[in-house]
Amino acid sequence: VGMQGRERELLELFDRQGAKCTYTGETLTLGDAARDNRHAASSLDHIMPKARGGTDTIENLHWVSWAVNQAKAHSTHDEFVDMCTKVANVAEDKRLFEKMGAI
Repeated sequence: VGMQGRERELLELFDRQGAKCTYTGETLTLGDAARDNRHAASSLDHIMPKARGGTDTIENLHWVSWAVNQAKAHSTHDEFVDMCTKVANVAEDKRLFEKMGAI
């Protein structure tokens, strides 16, 4: 796929995702200058990281917010979701303890 074809393929992926981060649902914008308070800067993420044997095929790519991509680093999709679930569970437990006055 030539560069123009590749760019079109990535833009089509962005459109199929509804310009939303796969993980957070945040509305994404393309390009550095298009960022504002309502939209997150976009980043192309490898579902299976290249460092772990992933490829640059469109099936292994999705658009996420820049902050999410930084947090995900070299984790696989499943590893990242598992970590986020654990963080959310601990945060919820902490809120429950705070409501009970235990913390």
